[in-house]
Amino acid sequence: MLTNSEDGPKLLSTFFQDDWALSRFAGVHNLPADPETRTAAQLAPYEGRYDLAEIGPDGTTARVTLEFTAEGGRLRIRPLNPDGTVSDAAPPEYVDFTRDDHVVGATPLSPRSDFVRGPSGEVAWYRTSGRLLPKVG
Repeated sequence: MLTNSEDGPKLLSTFFQDDWALSRFAGVHNLPADPETRTAAQLAPYEGRYDLAEIGPDGTTARVTLEFTAEGGRLRIRPLNPDGTVSDAAPPEYVDFTRDDHVVGATPLSPRSDFVRGPSGEVAWYRTSGRLLPKVG
């Protein structure tokens, strides 16, 4: 499903995260996503900055960088300001691993997301809500 609407993420969540489309059209459901605590060493390959560039409604390119850091057995996500400093405007957001390379947000409507590995096996991208964010540092 593709959408350019302001409420697109809510629509995608309704149809796919809540597994409405799977159950209605295929008679199956999402597998359980039980959070798992990870050690700092297990989280280290995922830590870093991931860059998102998107075209806004006015046609200008907007860039957002997300910083992932290990905290208490999970990954904390913080948006960065354009100057690279941490934005304190947004409340803390976390993702928990459910299996290797697969995470889920802490709230019920958080999307299931995953990390994609590059050709040599390193974590190279973060994929969420139909977007692929390259790891930039």
